[in-house]
Amino acid sequence: MAGLVATLAFVSLLARGQTEPSRPDRDTATVETTVSPQSDECPRRVVELVRVWAPQRLERVRLALLDCDARPDPTALEAVSRLARPRFETPPEQTVRLHPGLLERLDALAARFPGRPIEIYSGHRPEARRGSRHRTGHALDIGVVSVPREDVVAFARTLPGTGVGYYPNSRMTHIDVRERSAFWIDRSGPGEPPDYGPWPPSPAEIGAVRNELLAAVSSALQTLRAGLAATFTDSASDSGSGSASASVSDSDSGSASVTASGSGSASASDSDSGSVPDSVSDPASDSDSDSTSASDSGSDSDPESGSPAASRSHSSATAPVRPPSDHAPRARGRSEMRSDSRTDEGAKRRSGARRGVVVDHPDRPRM
Repeated sequence: MAGLVATLAFVSLLARGQTEPSRPDRDTATVETTVSPQSDECPRRVVELVRVWAPQRLERVRLALLDCDARPDPTALEAVSRLARPRFETPPEQTVRLHPGLLERLDALAARFPGRPIEIYSGHRPEARRGSRHRTGHALDIGVVSVPREDVVAFARTLPGTGVGYYPNSRMTHIDVRERSAFWIDRSGPGEPPDYGPWPPSPAEIGAVRNELLAAVSSALQTLRAGLAATFTDSASDSGSGSASASVSDSDSGSASVTASGSGSASASDSDSGSVPDSVSDPASDSDSDSTSASDSGSDSDPESGSPAASRSHSSATAPVRPPSDHAPRARGRSEMRSDSRTDEGAKRRSGARRGVVVDHPDRPRM
């Protein structure tokens, strides 16, 4: 994935072109301003240098870099070395003195682009890689305000004993002091590893990068598609394997159970320990029996008739009540109501006989 991001960044940088639009002069806060004294002995060129620490944190000085003999001015060298310190908080005693030849090259750039401030992005870097001239204070990363980098690079390459690094995907231009001039192109962006090569890239290289980018995108899409398919498959299997069951039991040892499974099948069973007929018999055909027996002990007496105690039993054949179920609840309710009404009529007749009340009985002949 890191390679894909780097490739995308490289391709996007290709579209920027070889030049950067001119930038207006920055109008931001200045931390410090120093103007070197001028003498009447010889006119000296005053150069404006701006150290860029952050977009809104600039350190600005205006001073003459060379003395009347066109040699680096010691006072200016101290000021520029202070601008090129590694960090803003670096104390003055830890500032490394720059190579004096850098002042000569800065003055030459100021003469070539008069009135343009020169920005310093990086100077002394003790943490730079081994062999870098930034570690020893022999290099600067600079830019000239409102001047394309290509123009700065083209002029810097004319200076003798100067190393020039062109960074088309960055805002800076590298200059350093060395015995023999050198030039290189680093196509990497800020914070990326070096990528040396021609600029602009050749058509063959652009085609290779395009193919690599398309292959990386295709591989990423296939990986994403496979991950989504696996996710949906797992979700479907999880929802299909769920099961639910419920059971209902009654005190009459009747039970009903329903089981549902994820496969879409359902089964229901209903069982009773005692068999229940499909239809309940008519209570009219049931027999009512009254039995009376006299006891000599006279332990009990009827409070209303005053006769000796009597023991009576009445049985009425009624159908057993089925547990709550979905099987014909309306028919079962009518039978139970009919049975209860017939039982109440028999009870009324027996109660009247005990009280001596003449009850119209179907078997009694009418007078």
